[in-house]
Amino acid sequence: MSKFPLKYKISLCLLVLIATSTLYLFKAKPIETNDILVKVNYVDSKNLVKVSPYPHEIELRVTGTKENIGLLKNSSCNINLSKGVKGINRIFVRKENLKLPKGVNVIRIAPDFINVHLETRAYKRVPVNIAVTGKSASGYWLIAKTAEPDHVLLSGPSNVISKISKISTKPIDITNAKDSFKKEVILDLTENVLNRSGKIYASFDIKEKIVIKKIKGIPVKGKGTKRSYKIMPNIVDIEIKAPESLVRLNNFKEKIKVYIDMKGLKKGIYVRRAVISIPLNLTLVKAKPANFTVNIN
Repeated sequence: MSKFPLKYKISLCLLVLIATSTLYLFKAKPIETNDILVKVNYVDSKNLVKVSPYPHEIELRVTGTKENIGLLKNSSCNINLSKGVKGINRIFVRKENLKLPKGVNVIRIAPDFINVHLETRAYKRVPVNIAVTGKSASGYWLIAKTAEPDHVLLSGPSNVISKISKISTKPIDITNAKDSFKKEVILDLTENVLNRSGKIYASFDIKEKIVIKKIKGIPVKGKGTKRSYKIMPNIVDIEIKAPESLVRLNNFKEKIKVYIDMKGLKKGIYVRRAVISIPLNLTLVKAKPANFTVNIN
């Protein structure tokens, strides 16, 4: 019969099992040393604001398992500026500033201090300029562009805000646009300059180009008679106002008809005005000559 009670034997077996498992895990997950970049998060001062440039990341040399080190991508270095003063602030980075996953040890921080320039927070209302890239479709004009609101309130470092006289939007592409439109736009702000006026909208007024076109030598014909006739002169020159896209068509001239109504006229010589028939989207500006001599046989 054994000297050791059964419960001691069971306890001893459990200890051996735990020790074996620990050794196995240690072998399966070796400790590594890596250099990792982590993001710097700033707790800003109420009345002071950061001036660029300032660090956005710091480098850590850490040890731990590969899995634990991988968790550092969600970690950060927190720097509190709430007690900062105007000018250059030197802040030492300590382990207490870091949010690290369990099982990760820091053996080096680079740099171990950062310099942050703080300036008084200033406010200024400035006009909005709408920046445009590209060109509207052929035959169309960008007539006007307007911002709503047309002025915005900006805040930021006083030495930066004082130099801003207007603020532009990120460029809006109007390539091949044929219709007027409105859209929300983003201001092209430098770092730590904020828009305090909410959403900005830009409206673009795009219209078809209207041009004055001279058309010479359009034949003048008779209508409404079976008699022979002669019209003098037998051509007319006109000016019309029309969309540029229509004027460019090859058969544009063929769409214009000029005739003299001779219905009911007997043999003789008459002075008559011509009827000029043009499509609805054209406007007649003038015609020359205005009157024609008609000789009916």
